[in-house]
Amino acid sequence: MHKPTIPKSLQAIQFVLFIIFLLCGEFLQAREYSGKVIKVTDGDSIK
Repeated sequence: MHKPTIPKSLQAIQFVLFIIFLLCGEFLQAREYSGKVIKVTDGDSIK
């Protein structure tokens, strides 16, 4: 069985880029979330 496949190196590069993209997305979301939490706690402490 011989089917046309993406070269392994290209597949690996796509996989790595996908992982980096996911990590960057998680990091940005976490930073945004922590920023909101900090704002909320600051607002509570001022009252």
